Amino acid sequence: MVKWCYVGGMATELSRRLLDVFEHPETHSPDERQELRLLIEDRLHQPLTTDEAARVLGVTRPTVHQWLRAHLLAEDEGSSRTKRLLDTASVYEARRLLSSRRLAGTPAERASQLQDVVEELYAATHPRDAAALEQALDASDRGELEAVEDELIQAARLRRATRRSRAVG
Repeated sequence: MVKWCYVGGMATELSRRLLDVFEHPETHSPDERQELRLLIEDRLHQPLTTDEAARVLGVTRPTVHQWLRAHLLAEDEGSSRTKRLLDTASVYEARRLLSSRRLAGTPAERASQLQDVVEELYAATHPRDAAALEQALDASDRGELEAVEDELIQAARLRRATRRSRAVG
């Protein structure tokens, strides 16, 4: 069994071995394949900083912060106002989605495509909310949405802040 380790200059060797196990699984033992799976699962459970997410997505840190404010990226449970942490799986899903899209056509067609990308990005990075989003979009298409009063929005924000402070404390 291969012993996986990450010490300084070993990162390149580790990357090479992981890629080999991934590309040629039949030439590696079940233990080596299991080690690769565990390493990937472990890394997906480690949140990303905004700098790391920006590097993965190929954008700037301010762009990541804007996307967080717009709820286009999912924050990790351990995120706080002073240290923003992102859900690793959702960042990589966002990268996959963004790299697969190319806007084309007239300016109006590209604007429509961009709106679709935003909706797809939200659904991809917030899978638990996808069903609720789909229902809201359907209701919007049917013209069935009700106006939301500012007091309701403020009350929801207060409940959210209270839940977060209890979770931290």
